Amino acid sequence: MSQREVIVCVEDEAAIRLDLVEELSDAGYQVHEAGDGDEALAVIERVRPALVICDINMPHLSGLDVLERLRGCEDERAELPFIFLTAYGDRDNELRGRRLGADDYLVKPVDFDILLATVEARLRNTRRVRERAEARVAELEQRIARLRENVEAPPAAPSAELSLVRYIESSVNTALAAGEFTLHLQPKLRLKDNRLIGAEALLRWNSAAHGPLSPALFIPILERSGLTARVSDWVLQETARLVQVLGSAGIELPVAFNASAADLRGDFSERVRQALERHALGPQRVEVEVTETSVIGDCGSAAAALASLRALGIAVSVDDFGTGYSTLAYLRAFPLDVLKIDRSFITGLTDNPVDRQIVDSVITLARALGLHTVAEGVETEQQLEALRALGCDSVQGYLIARPLPIEAFIAFVRGWTP
Repeated sequence: MSQREVIVCVEDEAAIRLDLVEELSDAGYQVHEAGDGDEALAVIERVRPALVICDINMPHLSGLDVLERLRGCEDERAELPFIFLTAYGDRDNELRGRRLGADDYLVKPVDFDILLATVEARLRNTRRVRERAEARVAELEQRIARLRENVEAPPAAPSAELSLVRYIESSVNTALAAGEFTLHLQPKLRLKDNRLIGAEALLRWNSAAHGPLSPALFIPILERSGLTARVSDWVLQETARLVQVLGSAGIELPVAFNASAADLRGDFSERVRQALERHALGPQRVEVEVTETSVIGDCGSAAAALASLRALGIAVSVDDFGTGYSTLAYLRAFPLDVLKIDRSFITGLTDNPVDRQIVDSVITLARALGLHTVAEGVETEQQLEALRALGCDSVQGYLIARPLPIEAFIAFVRGWTP
C-alpha cells in the first residue's frame, strides 16, 4: 500500500471487533470501528473509508440495512465496497446482499488469512474500477472537446478484430451443439523418475466459420462476456468422459481441468461429484486447476468451494502462479495441493538470473507449504535440467509433448519410456 487505506470495521461483539481491528491495523490499514449500524453510518460519513467490513446480522440496524442506506446516497458512499461477516448457511441474507452489490462474504469465526487476502483483493479491484472510470471520463471529455471543434471523425466500420469478438460472443451455444469444441491432453512429467503422472485438459475451438481459434483469444472474451457457464459445464463432463476412455485403455493417469471464477461461486463441488458418479470415477482421477485471480476475486466463496473439493478427495492446483496476486497470505488461506509456475518465468530461466531466482524462491516456498510444483511451458532440455537442479517436482510443455487429441495421447503414453 502506498498509503494507509481507511477501513471501517462494524461488529456488535466487542471481542470479535477488537481482533478484527488488531489484525487489520497490523497489516497496515487505518481502521475505524463501530459497534452498531447507527454508529457505522456516522463513522462512514466522517472518515469516508475505502472499504467497510460489517457483521450482516446486527440487531436494530443490520449490516444489510447499513448497505441499503448507503446505496441511496448521492456521493461516493453509494459505491462503497462491503465485506460481510455471516453465519454459516445464511443464504437469504447473502442473496439480499448480492442484490445490493456486495460480493464478499466470510463465515464467522473469521480466518484472518482469508480476511486479509479478501481485503487486499477488494481494495485492488476498487482502485482498478476507479482508474477505468477516470480514464473513461477523460476520454469523454476529449470527445466533447473534439465535437466542439467540429473535428469529430465519422464512426469507422467495425474492424475485423471487433467482428471476430462479436462472432465469438454470439456463437458459443451453436459451437457446443455442433461439436466444434474439443479437449486436448498435455502430459505432465515427474522429474525424479521421468514418469508421466497426469495430464491437463486444454480447451480447443475449431470454428466452422473461422477455423481454429486461439484459446488466448476466445477464453478471455467468454469470461468478460459472462458466457463461461455452459462451456465450463461441457469441459467438466468431457473431462470425465475422457478419463473414462483412458481407463478403458488401461491408463490411470489423473486429468486436470480448469475452473473459472464463476464456477467457484456456484454449486461447483456438487457438479463435479455428480460428473464423477455418472462416469463411475474415483476422486483421484481428476484434478481442478484455478488461477490466482479467480480465487482472489471472491475469497470467501472460493475458499468454501476449494474446501468442498478437497473434502471429496479431489486435488486442487493453482495455475499461472506469479502472474496475479502472489501473496503468502493467499497461499496459506486456500486449500491447495499443487502450485504451477507460470511459463513466463520458465522462458528466461537459463539466461535471466532474476527469473531463475524467482523460480528458485517459488519452489522453496511451495516445499515449505507442502505443495507439489509443476513448471509450465518447458520447451528446452536446458530448462528441464535447470528445473531438476532447483528441485522442481514436475514439468509440462512442448519439450514433453504438445496438447494431443485423446487417441494421440493414448498412443503417446503407451510409447513413453522413462
